[in-house]
Amino acid sequence: MKQHLRITLRVLLFAFGFCLSLSQVITAQETTARISGQVTDQAGAVINNAELTLTNPETRGARTATTDDNGYYSIAFIPPGKYDLSVKVPGFKEHLNRGLELSVNDRKTLNVTLEPGAPSETVTVTAETPIIQTSPTVGDVIENRRIVELPLNNRNFMQLIMAVPGVTSSGDSEIGVGLTNTVNISIGGQRRNSINFLVDGVMDTDVGSNITLLSVPTIDSIQEFRVITSVPTAEFGRSGGGVVNLITRSGTRQFHGGFYEFLRNDKLNANSFFNNAAGSFADGTPRAPRPKLRYNNYGFNIGGPVLLPRFAEGGPSVFGRKRDKTFFFFSEEWRKVIRQPTQNIITVPSLLERSGDFSEPGNVTIFDPLTGLPFPGNKIPQFRIDPTALAVLSVFPEPNVASLTSGRAPNRFNVIAPDLQNTRQEVLRVDHNFTSNTRLTGRYTHDLSQTREQGGLFFGASLPQSGHDHYECPGSGAGYYFD
Repeated sequence: MKQHLRITLRVLLFAFGFCLSLSQVITAQETTARISGQVTDQAGAVINNAELTLTNPETRGARTATTDDNGYYSIAFIPPGKYDLSVKVPGFKEHLNRGLELSVNDRKTLNVTLEPGAPSETVTVTAETPIIQTSPTVGDVIENRRIVELPLNNRNFMQLIMAVPGVTSSGDSEIGVGLTNTVNISIGGQRRNSINFLVDGVMDTDVGSNITLLSVPTIDSIQEFRVITSVPTAEFGRSGGGVVNLITRSGTRQFHGGFYEFLRNDKLNANSFFNNAAGSFADGTPRAPRPKLRYNNYGFNIGGPVLLPRFAEGGPSVFGRKRDKTFFFFSEEWRKVIRQPTQNIITVPSLLERSGDFSEPGNVTIFDPLTGLPFPGNKIPQFRIDPTALAVLSVFPEPNVASLTSGRAPNRFNVIAPDLQNTRQEVLRVDHNFTSNTRLTGRYTHDLSQTREQGGLFFGASLPQSGHDHYECPGSGAGYYFD
């Protein structure tokens, strides 16, 4: 049994090391918080060697520090969340400050005044304690409650960025996800392609265009994010158009989860004013019906402590039974969208032009490349049309809408094929506390995007059977860092 466990452990360590070798180590971008201050007595005298313990009640994770000769302390690399701060020193009552909320990139100062008394006595502070933000940057934090509870068109977190002062947008009200996401926001009047997007400290900006995210985290996988609207500090670098620093959710000592579905359907929508103005046919069918829409966005998430059975002789039967070492969070979300454009009419060759007849008024004169003279009647003989050109011409649909020019043969086509967008995203995050001041965090994200856009993402030609894109793009990313 012991030999089997040794082999299993070696295989797991090798697999873990291999995964780490494929991921990125976060060394520059800061995703945690820091709190500092000074401890004094009621007379203002500094207190050295005071023991401070910052504890997260949800995970029991604790950070410790001791005041120096001048009474100052500093606790760094704190994961965002709510904490209880305990200050102990012989000859004084214990000071307990509950419910301190720390967010990503916080740099806060909290000074503590101790009262004389026995250490067994406790002074508990539960009211809002004034904490000074000492960070040189300006911005705002969008916390999990606003992210999850506020209604968002297409459930994209980037819409919440526009609620921050100093942020403007030139895009549509619905921001795309997957391959269709485009950043159309400006922070502090800067260009839209100069914004740094970070997820758990890893750059999430496509450096090719700088206006597309490599991965758009799902709403239910986000804990919070900070939008820096002033000039960012040197730790971010790259560009100076603002920073969006996002962190994903992690598990706690208790198991939590949920599932959801959001749907939209054209049967639930009213027709537009202009479609209604087009009237109806004799049988009552509208000439311009509501465009087809099938929108389904559903998923689930679960998080909690990591509990593993132990097979060794003696000791507890379950690894992690104290629920204070290793935590996980997993989220999976699907989005399936079928959307038909309201009206998309394109110009195509008329039936006359498809046969080589360009004799209608308004057409340019066609010259014979062999003689340099115009073709008689501006008509190209069938035997002179190249077979390759005929093959390309067959891709174009035959016209079904009249020409805008009176007297000309129909040369327009109404595109009715709907666009498709199917996406799926999985996010797995694991946090392990080695000691009170050492923590390892790893995250794995996988995206699958299947889309069909008439005319393609970049061309907009809207030609059925020819000018469309059909993508199946799996993508993944992983990262880990030590605190």
